[in-house]
Amino acid sequence: MWMMPHMHLRGKDMTYSLVNPKGETDTLLRANYNFNWQLGYELEYPIRVRKGSRLVVVAHHDNSANNPFNPDATKDVAWGNLTSEEMVLPWFGVIVDKDADPEKILAVRQNGCGSNGPGLVQFLQIPLSNPTPPSIPNSIPAPTRKPGTK
Repeated sequence: MWMMPHMHLRGKDMTYSLVNPKGETDTLLRANYNFNWQLGYELEYPIRVRKGSRLVVVAHHDNSANNPFNPDATKDVAWGNLTSEEMVLPWFGVIVDKDADPEKILAVRQNGCGSNGPGLVQFLQIPLSNPTPPSIPNSIPAPTRKPGTK
């Protein structure tokens, strides 16, 4: 699996987790984000993604004056293609069996980026008094795996 977090100037961090059908979560990548240093990450060893698994991505932005890259900490920021706007694009790549039916590989929720009801992306606001939740450390390297290990 290959992953590449993409945000703009207010991007802070992005975590990719795989939730298997039993509800067990395996964190694949926790990356601090820097717009000027956008990297793709590849796991050292391939993992098998079982049918019914979900890829969950959580990203955080810093719209405070403490962010030296923030063009305007007083401005509310919306989704947009401009660097001064914001986005969350958790790009990823997988290798599939050559005989796999493309229609049966990936399921996307219809209201993927919608703000009403469940969707593929859910935006959360974190108060400035606690810009980094305790569950997201500032720096954790991508895990490495050996074949056949969990």
